[in-house]
Amino acid sequence: MDITTELKKTLDGRSIKKDLRLSRSVRSATGISCTINGKELEELKTSELKEKYHDDLDRMYSSLQLLTDLVRVDPSSRRLLATNMDGYLKVFPCFLFMHFLQDGQSYKVFIYLRSSDLSKLEDDCGFFGYIIRRFEEMTNKIVSSLILVFGDLHYEIT
Repeated sequence: MDITTELKKTLDGRSIKKDLRLSRSVRSATGISCTINGKELEELKTSELKEKYHDDLDRMYSSLQLLTDLVRVDPSSRRLLATNMDGYLKVFPCFLFMHFLQDGQSYKVFIYLRSSDLSKLEDDCGFFGYIIRRFEEMTNKIVSSLILVFGDLHYEIT
């Protein structure tokens, strides 16, 4: 995935932090964003759901259903959110929500990632592609852009 290579270049030379929870050192940056569209996004939409994302899908299912119902009634609503939260959690999920916004004849999807490990980003993007494909199937609408906003993007220093 080209986006992973580009983001790694962005992180190279950035600060090194101690990740106390996992006892490791990481190269890290905050507040980075990137956009995936075109052929790369179309490839992500063909992704299958991996086992490790079943809990995320379970947490998101009811809000995803509400989102698709709302699109049918008010396609330009600013309230088109699929959340990855189910009450208070001891450890919050790495991505908290997907925000679908109409942009002309298609939609842009914004995802806020609280914490993202570059080594897992390709799998995460596959999950996002799976959700986007489901959205398109359920609503008959097209998503043209996926915008990732990273609270903290990092990779382990070996």
